[in-house]
Amino acid sequence: MATAQRIADMLNAAYFEGNWTGPNLFSLLEGVDCGMATKKLEGFNSIAQLVFHLNYYIHEQNHFFRTGELKAKDALSFDMPPIKDETEWQALLAGVKEDGMKWQKHVSTLTDNQLAAPFIDEKYGTYYRNLHGAIQHAHYHMGQIALIKKQLL
Repeated sequence: MATAQRIADMLNAAYFEGNWTGPNLFSLLEGVDCGMATKKLEGFNSIAQLVFHLNYYIHEQNHFFRTGELKAKDALSFDMPPIKDETEWQALLAGVKEDGMKWQKHVSTLTDNQLAAPFIDEKYGTYYRNLHGAIQHAHYHMGQIALIKKQLL
């Protein structure tokens, strides 16, 4: 199996199935409705904010794969539009799912030479580093989501 396909499979595991660090993102979010997702505990982001944030970099990498333009900015990574009802919460989840599937498709086609190449600019490191970074970032915030969910139940 090619390295790129292995990386794509790692995001699939983290988002959808077989996550070795615990529940995958979508199983973790089972039973989380809009009220729970948007509830803020003192000193913490809401589950919805964390879902938006952890997917922000996947979404922005997808934009880069489509256009060749990097428009991601860390300062924007928590700029989630307000979620007012269950329909908007479900729309966020549907977008996250779509982004995850698109990302896997883009990543699985990369060659080993592309993975070793600088990601846009040498200061950002290689594609390989950035792709793994997005997955590791998702795992980090999934742990936060799990802890917040336990507090809300």
